[in-house]
Amino acid sequence: MIGLLKPSGTLPTNFQVYYKVYMCGLCSALEKKFGLLKRLLLTDDAITIAILLDAFNSQKELEINYGRCPKFPFKKFLIVKSENVNTVASLTMLALKIKLYDDIRDTKRFSPRVFLLFNKGAISRAEKELSKIREDLVNEIESGVQKLIEAEQKRNITFEEYLKLSGILFKELFLNISIDESVSKNDEFNEFMYRLGRIIGLADSYKDVNEDKKNKCFNMFSLKFGNFYAKNFSNKQLKVIENIVTEEYTKMIEIGKRIDNFKNNPILTDIFLVSLPSELRKIFNIEPKKFAQIEGSLKCFNNSDPYKYYMDGFNPEGCIPDYSFCDICGVPPCPSPIP
Repeated sequence: MIGLLKPSGTLPTNFQVYYKVYMCGLCSALEKKFGLLKRLLLTDDAITIAILLDAFNSQKELEINYGRCPKFPFKKFLIVKSENVNTVASLTMLALKIKLYDDIRDTKRFSPRVFLLFNKGAISRAEKELSKIREDLVNEIESGVQKLIEAEQKRNITFEEYLKLSGILFKELFLNISIDESVSKNDEFNEFMYRLGRIIGLADSYKDVNEDKKNKCFNMFSLKFGNFYAKNFSNKQLKVIENIVTEEYTKMIEIGKRIDNFKNNPILTDIFLVSLPSELRKIFNIEPKKFAQIEGSLKCFNNSDPYKYYMDGFNPEGCIPDYSFCDICGVPPCPSPIP
């Protein structure tokens, strides 16, 4: 993915520590399974996916231990260990494979081929790890990606149909890798991930617009605007894109408000309510007031203890962060109240 899913700068200190425990846990899992240099593949998106999966995992408590970082070898760090973290580490390698093949198709550079060859062994190990979850898991993931590739090559598909494929691919990915069977039965969670997949597809395509125009490569927005390769977006077209993104985000968050595992997790509410709209504003150059109206109408996901949450720029009814972390970390709760 493209760095969309990450915490905001206003995330309370105790939850920054919690996020870092996942960051260090996933980083450690990448090294343990695939080698020291694979730590460089760590992304905020992957960390968020691990947190999201564990938020819906009712089968097993998390294991938090101490680990060491190559950057600070004499200092111990808290790391989380879970099946979902290990799965996301393997998924990171599979995503690398898919990305490199995409670069090979879209460019004439030799570097993606070299990088793919260099990582062949680690990717093979990751595929074996994912196959332990379900034998045909890797094939199912790659089959979903192949549908998008075929649509790109034939270009006999509408903008909405391609956007739908993006959402389905992301939703099915989560259904396939989740270790909690209750997730597959949660229609609202499935719809939430479907909407998130559509947003990621839109953002990924928009960030690649200039490069795709230069290389005459497929881009989702070429299906929407006939003069995509000939001209820059007009103000009218930019307004259309802004409305599409705003509508998709609104639908996703409205679904999220109804999911207890989501709305009762302050890190996830920070990522999706505070950070994500900020990132979308930057990518699509959307007017701040447009998302401000959405954020203001949402107020708090849950205004009861212990999940009071302060939203940057909007503080209804004293909605403030005031929670404790775990006993292991010892970080005190955030100061209260916020003026």
